[in-house]
Amino acid sequence: MNMFLFRRDQFNLLYNCTNIHIEDVPFENRRHVTEAIITICLCAFYYILYIPCMLSIWKHRENACYKLLLYISITDLAILWLLGFVHGILSLIGAVYCSYPTFIYLAGVAVTAIWAAESVAEITLSINRCISILSPHTEKALFGGWKVYIWLFFTSCYAMYWAFCIKPVLFTGLHFSWFFNPYVGYIEDINGTYENFTHTVHDIGMAIAIPSIYGIFFIAFTIKTRALGGSQEKGISSKQKMMFLQIFVISSLNMVACSIYVYMGYVSINEGLIHVGEFCWFHIHGFPPVIYLTLNKTIRDDCKRMLKGLLEHGLAKKQLKIFFSDTSRVRPSNNNSSTL
Repeated sequence: MNMFLFRRDQFNLLYNCTNIHIEDVPFENRRHVTEAIITICLCAFYYILYIPCMLSIWKHRENACYKLLLYISITDLAILWLLGFVHGILSLIGAVYCSYPTFIYLAGVAVTAIWAAESVAEITLSINRCISILSPHTEKALFGGWKVYIWLFFTSCYAMYWAFCIKPVLFTGLHFSWFFNPYVGYIEDINGTYENFTHTVHDIGMAIAIPSIYGIFFIAFTIKTRALGGSQEKGISSKQKMMFLQIFVISSLNMVACSIYVYMGYVSINEGLIHVGEFCWFHIHGFPPVIYLTLNKTIRDDCKRMLKGLLEHGLAKKQLKIFFSDTSRVRPSNNNSSTL
């Protein structure tokens, strides 16, 4: 973004489309209709599920865990329309970077920065949940009250660094995915001009950090439980266990997607693996509401109450409409008519 705003000469050198002829790749080779329709439909479905879940998370935001969940939810909703609706529509019309260079570049900046924010917040949430079970006092000291906002502040600063200083991923309909090379399928990046070392290190770090955090937690928890004769495990509430499980599942999605993209960066890949990696990335941000509604009783009960309230409100409006409709059909009789 820094290059786009303040170093236009360098930007035009790297991202201009003067010598690119989009039609060199046939239109049918730039479209993935089935995958695009599935992505758009799933995106709409996930939005419908996510909005009530987010309202529930907002309701319980006094808890540090829910503050982190709220931040992640905001990033998910912010990126989901890009990976869902925009991605799907661009794929339907067979777009590549040079079809809409400015729009796709800015969309790529947003996608890249939001991914950085979400993934770091996910790591922070994993640490929070593990510490809360091992040592609630430590969790309160690190995340209690305003302290959780310090974590979120640095997470946001990291994302802004990505937005302004890191080359973004750019959509291409050729592979139904996002690549750093704007001319993928037209000009090969032989010299590695568009390679993003920071992004690669980030994904490798994510792929290593997530299992490491849970591995260390498991070892520490086992040692502590044995030292206390099993009383530690009995002291964990079912609510804590379910919260830990849902964070573990969501974090595992991040780990799988990062691992696939790291693998894609070092070996010769096929079209199928590219699509798998793309759908994994999409579901990192779209699947959480399904996990919340399945594993989080608090969010599930709140959503049930919201749905019940909407249904009752809709039924009441329908009954009022019928009442006034019936009333309007009744005409008062005129018994005082005069005769001449």
